[in-house]
Amino acid sequence: MPANLAQEPVPQMADSGETASIAAPAEALKTGGSTAVAILLSVSIFVSAFLLFSVQPLMGRLILPAFGGSASVWSACMFFFQAVLLLGYAYSDWTSRKLSPRAQCGTHLALLACGLLWLPLKTNFSLIDGQTPTLRVLAILAASVGVPYFLLSTTSPLVQLWYSRIFQKTPYRLYALSNLASLLALIAYPVAIEPSIAVHGQITAWSVAFGLFVLLCGAAALVAARKSVAVDHKAHAEEQKAARPAVATQVLWVALSAIPSALLLATTNHLSANVAAIPFLWVVPLIAYLLTLILCFDFDSQRRHRVFLWLTPPAMAAMAYECLHSSFAMNPKALAALFTVGLFIVCMAFHGELVMRKPHPRYATSFYLMVSVGGVVGGALIVWLAPMLLKGVFELPLLIAAAALFLQFMYYGKRWYVDAVWAATSVAVVVFSWTLIRATSENVRVAVRNFYGSLRVVDTERPDGARLRTMVHGIVAHGVQFQDPVRSRVATTYYAPGTGVQMALEELRRGTQNVGVIGLGAGTLAAYSKPGDHYVFYELNPQVIQEARSEFTYLNTPGVEILEGDGRLVLEKDPRRFDVLVIDAFSGDAIPTHLLTEEALRIYLQHLAPEGILAFHISNSVVDLESPVRKLAEAARLSSVLVATPGDESLHRSAAIWALMSRSGERLHGPSVDKIGRPLRARPDQRVWTDDYSNLFQLLKTE
Repeated sequence: MPANLAQEPVPQMADSGETASIAAPAEALKTGGSTAVAILLSVSIFVSAFLLFSVQPLMGRLILPAFGGSASVWSACMFFFQAVLLLGYAYSDWTSRKLSPRAQCGTHLALLACGLLWLPLKTNFSLIDGQTPTLRVLAILAASVGVPYFLLSTTSPLVQLWYSRIFQKTPYRLYALSNLASLLALIAYPVAIEPSIAVHGQITAWSVAFGLFVLLCGAAALVAARKSVAVDHKAHAEEQKAARPAVATQVLWVALSAIPSALLLATTNHLSANVAAIPFLWVVPLIAYLLTLILCFDFDSQRRHRVFLWLTPPAMAAMAYECLHSSFAMNPKALAALFTVGLFIVCMAFHGELVMRKPHPRYATSFYLMVSVGGVVGGALIVWLAPMLLKGVFELPLLIAAAALFLQFMYYGKRWYVDAVWAATSVAVVVFSWTLIRATSENVRVAVRNFYGSLRVVDTERPDGARLRTMVHGIVAHGVQFQDPVRSRVATTYYAPGTGVQMALEELRRGTQNVGVIGLGAGTLAAYSKPGDHYVFYELNPQVIQEARSEFTYLNTPGVEILEGDGRLVLEKDPRRFDVLVIDAFSGDAIPTHLLTEEALRIYLQHLAPEGILAFHISNSVVDLESPVRKLAEAARLSSVLVATPGDESLHRSAAIWALMSRSGERLHGPSVDKIGRPLRARPDQRVWTDDYSNLFQLLKTE
């Protein structure tokens, strides 16, 4: 995402050699005009940049539950923000060239007034009906924050233009100030805003701040309309002689900005899918990306660029190697650090090359427009093209390979050892990528992909000759079935005999049962259905439903029903009640936190029989969910017990952790439960999660 780079055309004037300084825009202007005007322009840019980058994680966090916590939500959000930034930049460029200063300021004042009609921000979730999930995300964002975000995206280039017209000085200090505000917003959101302010409070605060911004920017426009000084074109006669950049050069600008933009989204997707879809892991890569823009464009250094060019090959190799191997081999914080640092190094190389190819100042706006186009192209590659062309989530290793080959082509023939290094890097990352694709394609019966991720059905054979069929979502197994007809009805993995859910469904059973299950997988829990039982599965991903029905036989049982949609939303409209309600959506990939809130628990209890059992499956490789589940039980005054079962290869049982709850303490007593069950534990700093508050980052495992 081109971030501030996409927003801020920086005209280079006679004093362009002055050092960028954030601290003293006003002081530098004392000799050229009013300090008050300088402060007004500075504050307008600071507020706009802060709001621009703080609303991104806020909107992503707000709409995430409506799409089941899918990691693809943030990619769709980022593409929307990129596209609107491009529109904002194009508007600023067009009005600057076609309108007089007064007409431009008047037009912008009218648009600012229109922006107030969108306050306070409202999210219209009725737009999630119909169309593809990606289009629904874009529609929700456009209706909720489209106009305010567009106005914010135009502010920095317009105010910088007004600054240059009023004071006839370069606006580099305002550019640095804007970058500082953007960084502060990205750091503040996961560190201070999200943990301490409820979502609805964040919306209110942002809406009030946007209203303040409209007043500030409106005042700046009025001042600019009165005080702008026409540019002396004769003084810039030399600029008129500058040669227009060739088409090939402009294409190179697009490529050098598109590859980092695509890498940003691909890296964020990788972390969201393999760790958690949380704002912290959204903004950290974005911070790294934005830092490369600041360092390259604000503090250009040929020596530093050469250093990062030598760091890029090992960074690419390390990222590609880790993509090939299981991400869960590393603890999640180390994984996030590796890919964030790798992204930073690679983006420094590309953005450094971009800076080296800046055109004559006369064509600065064209340059920044092409860079902005590159950001949108990179976003489109990840959000639209990759899901259509790739059956698995291979875009990150493929992008790393493409980036290595691109840089090898650019540097070919300069030095023999440079050629050797880049050739070795290209070969390594291509081999890693190809090995990953081949490894995930072996014994695959079905490979499909949609908004909710990649899905594979794989046939394998154990050393004892037993044939197994596995449903794999991303890199996590979501169901395994024996192909031997004699054992095809045996529950396996997290649901095998001896697990907490088996105890809830069989050992603690009282007569025929109505069972609800949020999360289908391969439909393994239907193996416990007895004559007279009724099982209802709630599943968000239509592809999972299709493959569970066509590739597995667990669902070929009387009394089994499947309802498509987010489990919480569909259950809320479903009048039936259950003896056992299983919440099974946390074993891997993105964590749908909206299923672990007080509001969600109230819905579950409304659909639970008086002495029914709630069973939460909280096995997870990267997040420890025991603490928030314990807090939920305490808040609702429910009896609870945690049942942790070790893996057993003979049963094809995975190590599983289940939390059982009930209004009746007696309901949770049974021989096996009493033998291995224990009370749930909670962290001392753990708060009860609500729809307004959750904090997955504090629960990331470190071992």
